[in-house]
Amino acid sequence: MINYRNIQRSSAEFRELLELSCMYISATDEQFTKSEQNWIDFNFGHGTADRFLASFPSAEWENVFSRVGNLIGNLSETEKKTFCESIEGFLTQLISVDGVGENETVRLQEYLDFLTELGLPISIATQQSASPEVPEPSLATKLIKFIRINQVQIVDYIVFVIILVAGVLWLKSC
Repeated sequence: MINYRNIQRSSAEFRELLELSCMYISATDEQFTKSEQNWIDFNFGHGTADRFLASFPSAEWENVFSRVGNLIGNLSETEKKTFCESIEGFLTQLISVDGVGENETVRLQEYLDFLTELGLPISIATQQSASPEVPEPSLATKLIKFIRINQVQIVDYIVFVIILVAGVLWLKSC
């Protein structure tokens, strides 16, 4: 199964292959919605959607497809198996977050056909758990990501939490 944890623990080649696959599929309807951006950042980490946005205008898809073929050849057998068994479900989750358009469905099938032509035995109707919506991160999760990304010193974090708790208590007393 392809999910956030597996992506974080995977090889650089597997991660790049997944990113290129998602970049292509998310570009098929010529819209990269906020829901898709959130899904990408949720699965690959904060800032990945921004990299996608920066890459779209200059993307040379023939080179992308060539790179996909090269990356597949560099995967371990375990990662190839995971990719083949889960990529359809993983990409279906991506296109489902903002509603599936006919063009997206056609492009997804064409992409899966391309992967099959490369010699990959892509599983149809994968067992990927399909949760089309990525839950909106809680305020605490957003705060933790903010702190981790910006590497705020722990003292600043503790002061912020104390002020936040004091403010909540003050609001409750009013």
